[in-house]
Amino acid sequence: MAIARPICAFDTRNYLANLLASRTLCVPEFLAPALARPPRRALSSSRHCQHSDAPQSQQRRPAGPSSKFSRVQLPEPPLRNDIEAWTAAIDVLLPRHLRRQPELAVDTIHHVATTDLARVLLEAQKFSHDILGHICLVEKRWEAAIWVIKQLLETGPPAVDKTVELGASGSGIWPPMNSKSLLDLTYSPIVASKTGPPREPQHSLWDLTLPPNSINPEKVFFKRALGQVWRSLGTLILEAAEDGDSQDKGIMPHVLEILALMHHDGWIPDSVYRDDPVRYDLALHQPPTLHLLSSSIMRALSDAAMRAREATTKQPQDKLNASYLFGREIPGSRYQVHVSGIRPELWLELVLWSSLHGGWVLDGATILERMLSSPAGSRWRPISWKQLFKDELEEDNASSKGWRLFGRRQNDGAKADASARVQKTISCETIAAYVDGLINLVRVGVGSRGTAPEEIVRHITNLKHFLDRDSYSLGSATWDSVAVRILESGGVIPEKRPDLLMDIAQLAPEFGTEIASHNSLSHSTADGAEIPYYYEPTAVSISLLHRTMRSFIENGDIMGAVKTLNTLVQHTDNNKQKSLLQFFESLKLTQRRANQPFTSWIPPIDYPAFNAQLPVPLLVKLLDLATQTRSFHLGRWLLLSEDLDGPAITRDMYDDANMAAAIVRFGTLANENDLVMKVMKKTGFWSGTQQAHRVPNSLLTALMASQVQLHRWDSVRRMQDFVLQNPGYRPKPELLAIFAAELLRVANGKGGTTKGQRAEAFSAFTDLLFAWEGLLLTRMGNELYTVLTMLSSVDTQFRKVCSQFLENSGRYKVAISTSNFNIILSGVLDAYGSIRGRALVDLWCHRQPGAYAPYQAPGGLPTMSHLRRAKAKDYEERPEDIEFTQASGATVVMQGRVLPDRHTIRGIIRKIQQDVDKQRQSEKNLEGSKRAQIRETLRWAAEKLHYLGLDDEDVARELGDVGEIAELQDPDSVEATDAPMMAQP
Repeated sequence: MAIARPICAFDTRNYLANLLASRTLCVPEFLAPALARPPRRALSSSRHCQHSDAPQSQQRRPAGPSSKFSRVQLPEPPLRNDIEAWTAAIDVLLPRHLRRQPELAVDTIHHVATTDLARVLLEAQKFSHDILGHICLVEKRWEAAIWVIKQLLETGPPAVDKTVELGASGSGIWPPMNSKSLLDLTYSPIVASKTGPPREPQHSLWDLTLPPNSINPEKVFFKRALGQVWRSLGTLILEAAEDGDSQDKGIMPHVLEILALMHHDGWIPDSVYRDDPVRYDLALHQPPTLHLLSSSIMRALSDAAMRAREATTKQPQDKLNASYLFGREIPGSRYQVHVSGIRPELWLELVLWSSLHGGWVLDGATILERMLSSPAGSRWRPISWKQLFKDELEEDNASSKGWRLFGRRQNDGAKADASARVQKTISCETIAAYVDGLINLVRVGVGSRGTAPEEIVRHITNLKHFLDRDSYSLGSATWDSVAVRILESGGVIPEKRPDLLMDIAQLAPEFGTEIASHNSLSHSTADGAEIPYYYEPTAVSISLLHRTMRSFIENGDIMGAVKTLNTLVQHTDNNKQKSLLQFFESLKLTQRRANQPFTSWIPPIDYPAFNAQLPVPLLVKLLDLATQTRSFHLGRWLLLSEDLDGPAITRDMYDDANMAAAIVRFGTLANENDLVMKVMKKTGFWSGTQQAHRVPNSLLTALMASQVQLHRWDSVRRMQDFVLQNPGYRPKPELLAIFAAELLRVANGKGGTTKGQRAEAFSAFTDLLFAWEGLLLTRMGNELYTVLTMLSSVDTQFRKVCSQFLENSGRYKVAISTSNFNIILSGVLDAYGSIRGRALVDLWCHRQPGAYAPYQAPGGLPTMSHLRRAKAKDYEERPEDIEFTQASGATVVMQGRVLPDRHTIRGIIRKIQQDVDKQRQSEKNLEGSKRAQIRETLRWAAEKLHYLGLDDEDVARELGDVGEIAELQDPDSVEATDAPMMAQP
C-alpha cells in the first residue's frame, strides 16, 4: 500500500496556478479579482517559459480603429478645401486598374484596410466633400466607387450582430398563445413541455453584457463611413432626377447595383418594407408605398445585380471561351431588360427610410437639406401621401362607371397628370420622421455619444423651412411639442447658452399656420371630425422667449436681451395681424341681408401668443440691466412708449415694490424726475405696529443709492438715521457696491471734485459703516469684507480708510454677485481706465478655463467625467487665496473668485472705445506703448469672450471699430499676458 504524501502549501499554489492556466475563465477579471491572474510572476514559478497544450483564455474586448494611419497620406491643410486633393488621397488606396492613370500607377500599398478608406471618406466629409459622388458624377469612374463600397461592405463588421440567445432557465416551456382566444386560454388547460437537465452556460458574462453598438469603436467608425455612402447615393439619385429620363445619364443602373449590394449584405433593414396597420390615425407612420411596390423594387435590384455580375468578365477572350447554358445572357435578363414604373423619387424614399431605420439619421437629414437647396427652377417639394391617397379615392368614386363596363382603361393624359404630380416630391411623412429621429440624437454629456444640440436644431430648422415653403406641417405633432422635447432631452442648459434657446424658440409657428396646412386633419372638420388635441394653442413660444431673455439678462448681455425682446414683439404682432386677416376673410364669406346691422357670429379666439405677457420680475431685471448699461432709450421705451399697445411697464405695475425700486434707479440716472415722483406717490404703506408711514426695503435701498450717485451726502445721513430709528430694514450688498463705485470716481478727482468734496464723501462712507455696523455684520459680513478688500486692492489711498474695519485677522469668502462686481468695475474704469479695470478682473475673477466650461460645451452641458471627482481634487485646484496684510499686522484672507459675464468684458471694451475716439477727435495718434497696452487688453478681452461661449463673428462684433487694433489672426493663438499689477495688499 502506497504511503500518501502530505500536500504542502507550495504544491497547492502550483496546482491552482496550473488549473487556472488550463481553464477558460467565464467571469472577467474586474468582476472576480480573486480568480484573476496576478500581474507579476508568482514566487513559485520558474523563470523559463512554460509551454502548455491547454488553450489559453481569450477575452473578447472591443477593438477601436487604429490611430496610426501610416498608409494614408491626407492632403495638406491648405489643400483640404479642394476636392481633387481628396480624390488623389483615396486614389492611392485603389487597385492599379481602377486609378486615374493605371499605366503610371505604382503599388505602394499591398494591403488596404477598411479603416483607411473609411478615414479618408470621413475626413473629407468634415470639409463638405463627397469623394464618391465626385468620382461617379465628374470623373465617371463608377467601377472605382463600387469597389470602395464593396470593400466597406465585405471587410467591415457585419450588418446584423449575432446576439446570444439563452436557453430556457425554468422547468418548463410555455407553448405559443398568440393564436388562441381569451376564452380558450381561460377554459382550456395549458400543456407545457419539460426542459432538459440544466447544462453549463456556453457564454461568458462578458459576451452577455457587452453591447457592441455603443462600446465597440470600430463598429461606430465603420457605420459613420457607411453613412457617407448613403449620402453619396442620395446625391446620385438627386442628380438622376434632374432629367426626366434618368437612364440616359447612366446613373440609376449603377445606383441600383450599389443598392443591391447593400441589400444583399443586410444593410437595408426589413422594416423598411413593413406596413403595420395604423391603430391611431393621428400617429406618425411610414407611407405604404415601399410596401406596395416591394416586389417591383426586388425585381429591379435583382436585375441590376445579375447584369453587374455578367459585366464582371474583364477580358474579351474569357467571354469567347465562356460557355452559356441558356444563351449569352444570364437567365431571365433577356426577358426583363428594364423595370418600368419606378421613378427616382421612390428610390430616394428607399434610401431615406433605410437611413432612418438603420440609424443614419444625420446622413439622411443631410440629403433632405440638399433637396432644400436645389435651384428654384427645379426645386423639390413635399407631398402628403395620406392626402394623395384620399384624393385619388375621391376621384375614383366621383368618376363615371359607365365606360368601365366596356373595359376602357385610363387615358394617357390622366397618367401624365399623375406622373407630374409626384415629380420631384418627397413625402412629408419622411420629413416628420426625421424631425422625430433627430431629437433622439441630442447629446446629454455622456462620453462622445449623441450629437451637439446646436447641430440638431440647425437640421430641424432647415427641415421646418422645407415644410413651410409649401404650407405643410408635421401632421402628427406640432412644432411647439418639438421645442419642448428638445428642452426635455436634458442636453440644453438655457442659462449657459441662451442663444441656442432662442433658436429653439424660433421653431414656434405663427397663428393658424399649422391648422391651415395641407396635411393637417383640420380639413375634415366639415365632416363632423374634431380638430386634433395637439393643435390647441399653447404658450410655449412666448415662455421660451421669456426664459431666453432672462438668461441673457443674467449673463449681462443687453444686446441679446434686446434682440429677444424684438423677436417677442414681432412674433406677437404677426399673430395679431394674421388673426385680423383671418377675421376679415371670414366676413367676406358671410352673406348678409340688406340693411342688416353688422354683427359677428365668430366666437372670440383665446390665443396666448397675442400678447407678450412679460412678467413683472422679468421687466424689473430688464430695466435694471438697461440702467447699468446706460441704455436709457430702452428704459424709456419700456416706461414711456407711445405705441398702440402702450408701454411694456404699465401704471398698475408701479405698485410692485421691486418695480418701483427699479424705476427709481433708472429715473435717477436718466434724469426722469417726474417719473420718480409718480412712483413715490403711489408706493408706501402704513405700518400698524410702528404707527408710521413705511417704505418697502427695496425702494428705500433704491432711494438711498440714488442719493449716493447724486453725491447728496446730507440726504444719505438723514436716511441713515431714519433706518436706525425705524428698525426692520435689511441692507443689500448693492448699496455698498454703489457707494464703493462713487468713492472711486470721487477719489481720483477726474470729475472736477475738490479735496473737500473727497473728504466729505469718505466721511459719509465711514459714518455709514460705523452706524450700521450691527446691521452689516449680522446680515452680510462676507459681502462687507469683499467690498472693503476690493477697494484696498485698487489704490493705496483706500487702505487707510478700509483698514479701520479690517483690524482683525480672519478668512472670509468672496461673496459678491457679478452684477455688483460690475458696478465696482465701472467706478474703476471711469476713474483709472481700462488697464486698471483689466487688472481688477484678473485679480478677483476666475482665470482658469475650466470655470467657463459650461459656456463652451455643446448646449451648455459639459461632458460627464469618467470617474467621480474627489473632493481633495477640488481643494487642490481651488483659486489661490488673496491676502491683505494691515499695518497692525492683521491678515485678512479672501477665498474664492467672481465669475465674470459678458457685461464685465463689454465695460472694458467700451472704455477703450471711448479713449480711442477721444484720440481720433483730437487728431492724435496712439503712442507705441499706449497702443501696445490697448492691443494686449483687447486680445485679453477676446479670449475672455471666447471663454464665455462667443464665436469669432460675435467677438468681432463686440470689438467693433477697435478690433483692428487688436490684430487678431487666429483666436486659438491668442495668449493671455500678464496684466499690470494691482496695488499690493
